[in-house]
Amino acid sequence: MFVSAGAAKDEVRVAIDQSGRDPGAAKRDDLLDRGSGKLGSTADPNDLAVGNGNRGIFDDPERIAARRKHGADIAVGKQTVPHGAGHRRLLGWQAMTSSWPNLSELMGRDEGAAIGWVGAPVKLGSVTPGRCDLAPAALRAVLRRIGRFDIEQGRELQCPIFDRGDLALKDLSIEAATPILTEAIAQSVLVHRLTLRSLEGGLGNGNPVRALREDGLAGSNVAQIGLAAFANSREMADDAASGGHLLLSAAQVRDRGMGRAMGAAFDHLAKAEAILLDCDIDVIDRSQFPGAPGGRAGGMAALDFFAAVRLAVANPRVRVVDLTEWDPPLDPSDISALTAGRWMAEVLSGFEARAD
Repeated sequence: MFVSAGAAKDEVRVAIDQSGRDPGAAKRDDLLDRGSGKLGSTADPNDLAVGNGNRGIFDDPERIAARRKHGADIAVGKQTVPHGAGHRRLLGWQAMTSSWPNLSELMGRDEGAAIGWVGAPVKLGSVTPGRCDLAPAALRAVLRRIGRFDIEQGRELQCPIFDRGDLALKDLSIEAATPILTEAIAQSVLVHRLTLRSLEGGLGNGNPVRALREDGLAGSNVAQIGLAAFANSREMADDAASGGHLLLSAAQVRDRGMGRAMGAAFDHLAKAEAILLDCDIDVIDRSQFPGAPGGRAGGMAALDFFAAVRLAVANPRVRVVDLTEWDPPLDPSDISALTAGRWMAEVLSGFEARAD
C-alpha cells in the first residue's frame, strides 16, 4: 500500500515496523524477466542437522526448557543435540553466521548512513492477538542468513544502515504509542534518505487507512495493491473506492503483471512529493508466509512481493518503508523469517538502484 504526503525533505530515511537489497537497476521488465540459470542455497556450516526439519524441537518448548534447566541433552530424531552454544543456536538464541557477506554486516551505528532503521514492537491493537512485537528482533537475527550478492544483477549490496534500536512500545496502546513512533520516524527522516520501520501499527491493524483518512489524508493519495478475495467487507471496499483510492486486487496484479501494477500506483500518486510504502506482509500467500495471522490461500506470490518492493523503493519519492503483520511464533519453521529477510534485501536493492 502507498500513502503519499504533501511535502518532502531533501533527505530520506527507512523505518522497519513490527506489530515494520541488492543494488540492481529497477527496470520493470528486467525485474520480471528471470533467467533460467539458478543457484541453489548452500548449507550453512553452522547449521545443526535436525531429524525432522519441519517440526524439530520447537513443538514442545516447555519440555525443552525443563530439560535445559536440568542440563540434559536433547534428542532430535536419532541425533543428540548438546545443551549449550549449539542448542541456543538451533533455537535462534545465538545468531548464526554465514560464510559469505551478509546483511547483518551493513547494520551499525553510523548516524551519517543514508538509511535509518527503527524497530516498533507494538503488541496491542491487533485484530488477532499475537506477538508481532517480536518481529523487529527476529528480523535482525535473520539478516545473518541473507547474503549481500545478487547474482541476477551481478552486484553486492553496500549501503550502511543506522540501527536506531527498538522503541519502548510493547505494552502501550496504539494511541499512546503513536506520538512516540511519529517523533522517532520524523527524526530519522530528517537525517536519513530512507527510513525502515518494523512494527504492528495504527489504532488497530484493521483500520489504519480509515484512521489516516479521518486525520485528513485525501483518499486520492492512497494506492492499495494485491487485495485478496473474500478477505474484506463490501463496506470497506465501497468506502475506499468512493474516497478515491486506487484498488488493485491480487487477480488484477496477476493479470497485468507487477510492473504495470506498480506503474499504475505511481501514476495515481503523481502529485505526491513524498510516499510511505506500507508492506503488509500478509499479502503473501499463506503457504509461503505462514507467520502472518491475516494471510490467506491464493495470496500474492513471494516473488511478486519482492519485485514490487524493489520497484517501489527505487523511486526517490519513497521516503519511509514499513513491514507489518508478522507474528513470528505462528511459524515454527524459518520460512517466514527468511522471507522477511529477503524483503530487507529487496528494500536495499531498490534504494541502491536510485544511483543508476
